[in-house]
Order: sequence, then structure tokens, then C-alpha cells
Amino acid sequence: MLKILLADADRLFLELAKTFLRKTGVEVLSCINGEELLEMMRETNPDLVFLSTNLPFRNGLECFQSIKQDELLNSIPIVMTSSSGKGEEFERCRKAGADELLVKPISRHTFMATVNKFLDLEKRYNSRFGARFPVYYGFTSSEPFTGNSINLSTSGQFVETGSVSPIDTELVVKFLLPGTNTCIHCKAKVAWVNKRESMVRPTLPPGMGLKFLNLTREDESAISEYLRKELITPLL
Repeated sequence: MLKILLADADRLFLELAKTFLRKTGVEVLSCINGEELLEMMRETNPDLVFLSTNLPFRNGLECFQSIKQDELLNSIPIVMTSSSGKGEEFERCRKAGADELLVKPISRHTFMATVNKFLDLEKRYNSRFGARFPVYYGFTSSEPFTGNSINLSTSGQFVETGSVSPIDTELVVKFLLPGTNTCIHCKAKVAWVNKRESMVRPTLPPGMGLKFLNLTREDESAISEYLRKELITPLL
């Protein structure tokens, strides 16, 4: 699972950033002072760090310079954040070699655009990977049909079935992630259908593409972890 470390004493920024990342499948870590930062980075090896220029005990620029001098940490991208937006402060960050600079407060669009610049979450986690297992679906939980998952992502799956529903139909979906005790139970919408008499994608069997509607944070994380361990890691 990808990890993002937020190093900031600004509680509002921490809560906003965690909210922005809630449905991405990313593990969010945080620390509130410079003394914790280097130790936490060595312990967790994050994929991206948001580092405030104004940390207690040791300012962010000093921390950044120590990170870039550390052979184990210097390849990790660092986004420097500041609430002042002073030109001279960011100029020092630029000269030090910061990968990106952001002025707070920041919008969700700006924050996620910065994350995707380094991690490309949408491509990584919305790509569907082959995953075959039974899927139960229906208009209610008590009236299920049975199909087979052909592929899976945190955003949806393709289900092989001869009982397709019209596009935009809302269904209840239930399946057990293979090799785990995690049962995914959520609503889904039919995004497209592959009928035997009119195949939209001939490489896939008859069935329908489903878009998940109300996955919990825990279920999204479970799917992400399953994909990483069982499907993505062997391809790297």
C-alpha cells in the first residue's frame, strides 16, 4: 500500500489532507514536529512527504536538508508547504531542491493534483486487474444472482453473467476476497453491459461492468491491499 507522510503541526491541514485521501486506498501517516520526522521516515519509508516549513523544535527547511543528505531517504519526493507564502521562504526551499511548493490553505483539487503528480493514484488504483471469484448480486441482498468476477479495482469490477441488468441499474453486490476473511458488501451501478448478441468488448465474456457506489474506507483499503499482495506485486 502506498504511504503518504504529513509532517505538520497545523491540525486543520492534517484533517483536511486526511479527508482528501480517505477514499484513495493510501495509508496516511502524520507527525507534528521535526524531531519525529526523520525517525518516522526511516521506520515507514513513505512514498511521498508533505513537509511544513514551520515545524516545532526543528524547522522544515532544516529537516528537508537532513533528508536530502540521507542516502536512505533522499529519493523520497518532498512537497514543502507554507501558510505564509513569503517569496523568500519558498526561494530558500527552491534552492534547497524541494520537489514541489504549496501555499496553505489548499483546495482538494490542488492537493490531489500534487499527489497524483508523484504517485498517479488514479492510474495505479483504478486500473482493473484480473481476479476470478464468485460474486453475488441482485436488487436486494435477499434475492441474489450469482456471477464470476473477471477483474477488480477499488472503483468497480466486471462480472461474467448471463443475467445482465440495464445500464444505470443499482444493485447490491457481495463477494469474499480470495484468501481472506474480508467480505465486501456494497451497492453498485451498472456502468456498461457486454451482451452475447452485441459484444462491446469481445475479449470479455457476456456480463456487466459495475461501479461501486458506497464502499467503506475499510473495504477500499482491503481491496487495495489484496490487489497489491496478490496481483500487482508479482508484476513488478
